[in-house]
Amino acid sequence: MSAEAVQVKEDNAAKSQARKIRRYRRPPTQRREELDSIKRRYTTTKIDEETFQLLLKPSDPDFAFPISVLPIDLKLPRHYPHGPEPIGITLASDEVPRGHALNVEQAFDTYQGTLRERFDRLDKELEGLLSKPPQKTITIVKRVVKTVPKTQSTPDAAPTVPGSPGQAESSPDSSSESMDDQSDSDATSESDSEPDIRFASDDEEEESTTLAKPEQKGTEIVLPNIEMENIALLEAVSLNILVKCGRCKHMHPFSNLIPGPYGGESKPRTEPCETCGLGLMAAFRKEYVHSMCSTLGFLDISGGTVGDLQPSTYLPTCGQCSEPGPLFKHPDFGRKITQNCRNCHAKLTLFIDLFRFDVLSTDTLGEAKLVGRPGSTDKVHLTKGTPLPKYGACRHYRKSMRWFRFSCCKRVFPCDRCHDEEMNHIADAASRMVCGACSREQNFTDECKFCGANYTIRRTRFWEGGKGARDRKTLSRKDPHKYKRSTSLAPTTEKSKVKFLGKSHKVAHS
Repeated sequence: MSAEAVQVKEDNAAKSQARKIRRYRRPPTQRREELDSIKRRYTTTKIDEETFQLLLKPSDPDFAFPISVLPIDLKLPRHYPHGPEPIGITLASDEVPRGHALNVEQAFDTYQGTLRERFDRLDKELEGLLSKPPQKTITIVKRVVKTVPKTQSTPDAAPTVPGSPGQAESSPDSSSESMDDQSDSDATSESDSEPDIRFASDDEEEESTTLAKPEQKGTEIVLPNIEMENIALLEAVSLNILVKCGRCKHMHPFSNLIPGPYGGESKPRTEPCETCGLGLMAAFRKEYVHSMCSTLGFLDISGGTVGDLQPSTYLPTCGQCSEPGPLFKHPDFGRKITQNCRNCHAKLTLFIDLFRFDVLSTDTLGEAKLVGRPGSTDKVHLTKGTPLPKYGACRHYRKSMRWFRFSCCKRVFPCDRCHDEEMNHIADAASRMVCGACSREQNFTDECKFCGANYTIRRTRFWEGGKGARDRKTLSRKDPHKYKRSTSLAPTTEKSKVKFLGKSHKVAHS
């Protein structure tokens, strides 16, 4: 047998042996399977054998925080899930404060199930965890040692002669003072060479700083007649408003306005007008709504005026256990919404009837140069108890006495054609209506449940001054308008002809 044939035979034997090894290899471990599922779902980077960094993108389209990607460091022990070491995560994002990051990390430690199930639950509850009050953290503060300045000898002091009685009497005191000075200098030098470090909690920092209420300027948002059951405090997590451009009067939407810390200034957002390109600025400073305060916050607008408040996101605080409850996402005006507290399971009910804008000061973010002709001065927001402009009628439907809130953009328009002229999308079915007589938002009904205004034609058989039936065929024979100025419906009998034409036009008998 030649050498080449021997080499081919050996190669075939090696290949068959490798196939047998691959056929009977050990199945993948649970750790590897779960890690592979996480890698397929998230962008994952391996740091070492037990640490991986993945990028979590919130799947909620209405996520209230301006976070597009959240980097998370996952610690997965080598002997997971059989080893004693637990798994854990660490938020590696500078956008999330440490106090809020601790809420997310501790909540992840309480989850059960596989890695994918835990991260799915984290994605679902991420907004609620970031909305909770931050936990207390520890701050390292350098200790400042107070030193007593040394006393300098005066040049005018008289010299003492050795052996004099004055020197003998003062020697013990002078020696004790010198020893004290030496000990002080030693302590000072030691403190300078080795600075002490102490830990200060957030309670000590809060004692030195007091929370100041937000400054009352700009446009105040008031929620009159708000009803809250088992809710101690209510705050706006993100606000959706419409700003009316000062140049072209176009309603520009500002979505997800995030307020700053309580009592502090918020970072304004600048967006160009969709029609004329004028720079519009808006900032929101939040206020806590409770039984003694119905102010939601203050708006600072530049380049226009606030036009409408759209359904926003609110965070309640349970009145039973004082824990922040689940978010109220985009509740409609005039509709009660009930949720259960996640801690004590109490029912939290919120009912927002209407809102009101009180202008305290104008153009608080700086002056905006407005060029062009002034727009119309129509009413820009709803006021409870007052009728809508033209009682809700528009140039398309002159007898429509109500406005509609369309579900596609959550904005109010007199009709669908007005919506299509203003927006760049086709109108969807309207979900709510606003009464033209009292400006109350409610569900679709034939009559307003607040003022009793009727939106449909009343079924009657009488003229009623033109507001009733106008069809002569359906008018009652007892109504004189049935036969006035018309001969098409003239009666056919002689008696009725005499009554219809009068006594001077009697019909002669043949």
